[in-house]
Amino acid sequence: AAAFWSELLCAFNYAVHEVLNLKEVKGPPNPTTGKPKPHPSSRVIGHYWGCHQRFFRSLCMAMKVPELVKMAKGALADNKCVVVGLQTT
Repeated sequence: AAAFWSELLCAFNYAVHEVLNLKEVKGPPNPTTGKPKPHPSSRVIGHYWGCHQRFFRSLCMAMKVPELVKMAKGALADNKCVVVGLQTT
């Protein structure tokens, strides 16, 4: 999975800098803050990292499911009730 995301990052960088020809140039300053406007590629790369984090968060959750199922089946076999709550941070 990590190799896939690494390859995807390379593809994003290639698309942004070579295909779309967006160079590392800052826009005019923001009149309110005085800071330069972010480069257009920062939104693309920001979106990439957001997807990256969501994917690995979901992967970590999915890795817990087999053990959860085993524990739930054991509790049901002992005539206990099972309540499952899935949470992420």
